[in-house]
Amino acid sequence: QGKYRRIAVTLVQWSSPAAQFIAVPWTFIDGRESAALFAETVAATPRLTAEGGTSLSTALLFAGALLEENNDAERRVVDISADGRNNSGEEIQNARDALVARGITINGLAILDEIANLHRYFKKNVIGGKDFFVVEAKNYRHYAEAIRRKLVMEISGLPVS
Repeated sequence: QGKYRRIAVTLVQWSSPAAQFIAVPWTFIDGRESAALFAETVAATPRLTAEGGTSLSTALLFAGALLEENNDAERRVVDISADGRNNSGEEIQNARDALVARGITINGLAILDEIANLHRYFKKNVIGGKDFFVVEAKNYRHYAEAIRRKLVMEISGLPVS
């Protein structure tokens, strides 16, 4: 609905402070066809990171740097999904505050399989900015449904109650 009538998206895979990878480069989505093609690309993309640490802070800073490359965007949103708390890298609140200070919104998807109250941690420490929110996935089986709901909320730009 914005003035460009499209969004630019990229997929970053991450784990520890040494592991952030652009798995799918910046892609414009301007309708059903480009959205379907992007979804197919994401589905076919192999995992590029090894199991290991959870550096939400490094992932946020990496994503923030990618967003800085696009100064024409009306909205800049980092969509971060995780099943754990920040356990390496910079303090998570410092990374969040740095992005929010630059006008970047951080929305979260907390997968509650391993930590039942992870969504509370996200609300307190990870998400921020204009109209920010967190979505919960009860477990890994519910992730696809939760990410779909989250992306619709983000792309529509409608306020979340």
